[in-house]
Amino acid sequence: MLVDLCETVRPGVTFCDAVESMEGDGPSSGSCRKTGMLLACRSPYQLDRALCRVIGRSQQEILTLKAAEERGLCAGEEENLPIVGDELTVFPDFERPRTMSTDFLSKLPKPLRTVCRPLVGKFFTSRPQIDTARCVGCGKCAESCPAHTIKIEGGKARIDHSKCIRCYCCHEMCPIHAIGIRQNRLLKL
Repeated sequence: MLVDLCETVRPGVTFCDAVESMEGDGPSSGSCRKTGMLLACRSPYQLDRALCRVIGRSQQEILTLKAAEERGLCAGEEENLPIVGDELTVFPDFERPRTMSTDFLSKLPKPLRTVCRPLVGKFFTSRPQIDTARCVGCGKCAESCPAHTIKIEGGKARIDHSKCIRCYCCHEMCPIHAIGIRQNRLLKL
């Protein structure tokens, strides 16, 4: 969807303010890191390729880049990325989010995918979880929830997980960081 949107808008130039960057579970629950760069590129995909180099990730890990490459929109190898101006600063210890999606279904034979989909969705998909001891019932999570699955009841937020689309907007928008991401312990192995 993001590649479709980018191809519809077709920006003439894309800028990235990376003077300070967010690492970990950003943007609201991450930590700020001074990276000291301003980047610009005619291609948003090439800019993302450069940013992959900065944070020490393969472009194959970034789903938008993978989709753009499959469509022929992002040709070339990471090593052959032309840079004009100062060399990119690389941060090999750039902190990754604690929760990363794992796609178990694509590794199963097609007939098993339909059978296993409900189990994977229920037991292996990360989901937002409210720390009710910290929650003050401000409602910012409910305001930001595009699926409208969060209600404030008894002064605390409550998520209807059966309707949650796992966009994690609630996690990002909670001003007191009372919403974390719960992940199955098996995924951490």
